Amino acid sequence: MTILPPRLITGANLLVQAASLMALAYLLRVLQDSGTLFYLGAGIGTGQLIVVALAAAWCFFLGASWTLVPWFSSLFSHVFLRRAAGVLGGVITCAWLLLLAGYGFLTLVFSGPGYQRISAPAGEHTLLINNQSILLIGSHAVYEQVQGPVYEYRDQMLTDDGYDPFSGGAFSVQWGEKTATISFAVYSQGEDGNAGDRSGRAVIPLGTR
Repeated sequence: MTILPPRLITGANLLVQAASLMALAYLLRVLQDSGTLFYLGAGIGTGQLIVVALAAAWCFFLGASWTLVPWFSSLFSHVFLRRAAGVLGGVITCAWLLLLAGYGFLTLVFSGPGYQRISAPAGEHTLLINNQSILLIGSHAVYEQVQGPVYEYRDQMLTDDGYDPFSGGAFSVQWGEKTATISFAVYSQGEDGNAGDRSGRAVIPLGTR
């Protein structure tokens, strides 16, 4: 019976955990792209969960490389081949870690700086606005709570110059049976070159319960 080296077993376990966390991050991204967002409260939503999963995967992958690369290099008896294997393993490790870190950074930037949770007076509907105002682009995706931390995409509102009226409370909501009308301020540049506020409005379709 062949006994596997402890280093190989440890490294393989770390790689499996890293792959599982990357698969979780990918699943969360696919669900968000298809219109399903998870929000746990305290500003923690799908984007932040993806970053946490990628950060944990980064650590597990680094540990796996730290364990496997020296073991793989020791398989070669020739000094040149041993060093070449070590360099190759180091290059692959650095490239993959940089890729994970870069993707995690972009996810964190484009996940939005915050969330605004709005509930109807009777509590029958709850909306979640994912504010994604970056530089000159103001994007505010609206989701409706389905069950617990699960929210479904309903509509999107755009504002100019990256202005975010929701984090500052510059909006109001009128609740109907099948829709919610959100009125908000839109910061824009006028024809005379002077910046000013104008009103905006979005009718959000509501799901049935």
